[in-house]
Amino acid sequence: MADTSKNEDDSNTTAPLPDETPPSNQNEWRSLSPLSIERDAAGGVAIDDHRFLVIGGKVTDSNNDHFSSSVCFDSNTNKWEDSPVDMPTARAAFGVAIVGDRVYVLGGTDGRGSILSDLRSIDVPGSVLSAVAGRTWQLLAPMKQARQFFACASQATSIYAFGGIDENSDCLDTAVRYDIGANEWNELPPMPGGPRYGCAAGVVGNRIFVVGGLDKDYNALASTIVFDTSTQQWESRDDPTPMPAVPDMKIERYGLSVVSVDRFVVAIGGGGDGGDGGDTAEVLDTERNAWKISPKSMKTVRAFFAAGFLKLTNEIIVAGGISDDTADIIHFEKGLLPLIYGLKERGQDVKGDTPYGKDLLGLTIIAESLAEALVIKGLRPPFVLGVLGKWGRGKSFFFNLMLDHLAKIQRRPIDEAVKKTFAGHIYIVKFDAWTFSKGNIWSSLMYQILNSLNEQLQFEEQLKKEVVNGDVSTIEVFRDFSTSEIDYIKQNNKRIFKIMENIQKEGDLPSEYLQKAINIHYDEDQKKLKSIEKEIVEINQKQ
Repeated sequence: MADTSKNEDDSNTTAPLPDETPPSNQNEWRSLSPLSIERDAAGGVAIDDHRFLVIGGKVTDSNNDHFSSSVCFDSNTNKWEDSPVDMPTARAAFGVAIVGDRVYVLGGTDGRGSILSDLRSIDVPGSVLSAVAGRTWQLLAPMKQARQFFACASQATSIYAFGGIDENSDCLDTAVRYDIGANEWNELPPMPGGPRYGCAAGVVGNRIFVVGGLDKDYNALASTIVFDTSTQQWESRDDPTPMPAVPDMKIERYGLSVVSVDRFVVAIGGGGDGGDGGDTAEVLDTERNAWKISPKSMKTVRAFFAAGFLKLTNEIIVAGGISDDTADIIHFEKGLLPLIYGLKERGQDVKGDTPYGKDLLGLTIIAESLAEALVIKGLRPPFVLGVLGKWGRGKSFFFNLMLDHLAKIQRRPIDEAVKKTFAGHIYIVKFDAWTFSKGNIWSSLMYQILNSLNEQLQFEEQLKKEVVNGDVSTIEVFRDFSTSEIDYIKQNNKRIFKIMENIQKEGDLPSEYLQKAINIHYDEDQKKLKSIEKEIVEINQKQ
């Protein structure tokens, strides 16, 4: 498809931009060399730990001057360079994401009156960006609904799009997920709180935070809604074990940018109903569940601009926006992070070694990734994962983080996305070798495997409907519960507790479900056994 860019300055032949000497003060926003053209509603993404790509965009107040070209900032050289990652179609107000070494662009407007639904990707591996010049954009499965000015995020092997405006200028409350491996889109539950556009999204662990925007009546929003990628559901106060609702930002923002740094979600710029706050930033600490205004304001008001995080230098960069060709950068911890978030919370309980609790070391993301790797459908057994360490180093705590995530996966309704992604059944067998040290370790292990499977298979069969719908997780029920948790089950779900009691009363008696699981010829063997029993009865009668 031909390049529809209409600005003569938008090409790969512009002269290299001047170098910018990094100032010593990283506590303040500092100016970089400007972009060669103003870029309104451009896409921005960090393609590695030191390079930030700005791609596409348009001239403000122009319906025609949309760009397909890109530029790249390198924190090692501290300057902008022309980039060969030019899109085959000029576009603005679109989504951009990176997964692995591939950059993805989706939706937006092309400057010719069309709202787009297409999805394209290009490989950007290696440290030399010029290597991309010989590569082409791959056209992938399009979204079922065209949209622009929407929130876009990537997590694991999926790309998400939330809200936006469609080709009829209607504000959307729809959300979709693209499965990279399957090359297909899946509809997600609609956004709580109604339609919104001009919003942005950031990812912390398995949670996507969709922040700000405008509602269908053009009211600026300060609210944040959270999508849980492990359950593929929106977090709600009505959940059985709800997460605390994320509070509103201090300022309504639309046309903002959102950047995720560790456990923090940073909302930058954007307009509000009062026209204030477009030069400020707010930081959400997802552990404290609180928004705080950043102590440092940007040099200028920005809306509909590109932003990203460069891990190597721990800096946040912003570029372009409405009638804007400037770019600024600031150190996250030294400049943008509110002081209170750099301090430890006071009044904390002192606890000894415990296998459960709040993850204060940021290991949840690793634990969740390993948990998903163990139950992904494409995994070929045998496969062994060992978590090794000395006593008291957190092995059990880490293992329980993995179990938490496996339980979330198990609680997802069994739809086509789940069937194509994860193994059909997940069973956990706990075996503490030292408790059997005086006996035969191998026979004890086999007994524990068969006994655990026996109990879980019976439980699944008796609660088949609840398991399929994601209402019950076998892993949660059969984990080592504390006394208070057992009491909770007794009071709130007596049926589950009664089933557990009956299963345990059966003791070592193998159930029909276990026998079917370990013997694929079980039904055939039963028929033969009944036939033999019948023959024996007939023989005895004749005698």
